[in-house]
Amino acid sequence: MPSTGALIHVARWTVLAAALGVVGGACAVAISSIISTVEKAVGNEPLVIPAFMLLAGSLAALHPELRGTGMEIIVRGFPNEPANPIRGMAKLVLAGLVIGGGGSGGQVGPCAQACASVGGYVASKLGMSEMERKWAVLGVISGGVAGVLCAPLAAALFAIEVLRVRSRYVVLFPSTIASLAGYSVYVSTLGKRYLLVRNAPYHYSPQHLPELLVIAVVATLLAYVYSRCVKEARRLFVESVPSQPVRSLLAGLGVASVGIAIPTAVGLGLDYASKAALGRIGAEEALLSFLGKMVATALTVGSETPAGLVSPTVCVGAFLGLFWVKRWARPLRPEPRRLSLRSWLRRSTLRSRPLCWSSSCSASTAPSRPLWERSWGISS
Repeated sequence: MPSTGALIHVARWTVLAAALGVVGGACAVAISSIISTVEKAVGNEPLVIPAFMLLAGSLAALHPELRGTGMEIIVRGFPNEPANPIRGMAKLVLAGLVIGGGGSGGQVGPCAQACASVGGYVASKLGMSEMERKWAVLGVISGGVAGVLCAPLAAALFAIEVLRVRSRYVVLFPSTIASLAGYSVYVSTLGKRYLLVRNAPYHYSPQHLPELLVIAVVATLLAYVYSRCVKEARRLFVESVPSQPVRSLLAGLGVASVGIAIPTAVGLGLDYASKAALGRIGAEEALLSFLGKMVATALTVGSETPAGLVSPTVCVGAFLGLFWVKRWARPLRPEPRRLSLRSWLRRSTLRSRPLCWSSSCSASTAPSRPLWERSWGISS
């Protein structure tokens, strides 16, 4: 039987992890609200992208923690050198402005950095040990990522794997509690949401495994090309243009050019990825969106303008998958329609010969009503 001290420890961290998850969920609500507000204000206008990216780049030039996706800052300082919470929140706001203004970026990295900075600050104030500091930082990150990805369990696993934490089974408990709390805050504030679509129709068969294996290999190779494009763009920007505001302005001009030609390649892009998941985009448009999203993301993230990388990667995968399906995939047989018991009984009753248990009943006079609506007369 667990000791009293162990039970107190579990209860303490259950409450603390839930509280940290609430903070993470608030960060997710903040960046999502900023993005949606800016999107409604500017509309689908690519010409405003350079202005927003110049503004964010000018402010990001004040401190290195305000640049990039945010994940590299978390990994570098985890768990004993947390980011400054004020700069973490500033990074969240700047990324929201960039994405809402049309920059091709994601919200996971900036939100995770803001969450990690708050978690590290709380851990230092409470005088936690190194292991408890890990729990605190992972808890807030899990709560924030659960909100922006709309996936509580995946968020807990994501935070643990990205930060390469040992003893994963130990930290999974506070991370899961925090992610559930953060997701609850996000849903209760902004309503029920999904990363892409709800109940997308699909039909799986083991016969699809060879084709899925080919798709996996192709997607892996293109993912490597995608990551190399982002890294090379960052290297070229940093080596060629020392000034962060100028880098962001040049990248903004490039993203705006891509947006004028390919409107589906700019912004957060998850709405277009949802259409791709439902097959509502043509093959040529999916291919152009795939290429345009890669270029726009490489420019935005490569210039170290505040923006994440997860959501654009989801969009790139959705566009690639749709193009593959439209061009080379075999048509899938529709899934058999499942009838409820009532529908099956009604259909079988109306189509079959009427059943009568009465001696005075014949096939010619039998009622055509369903079985459950007939008056049954059973003679002796």
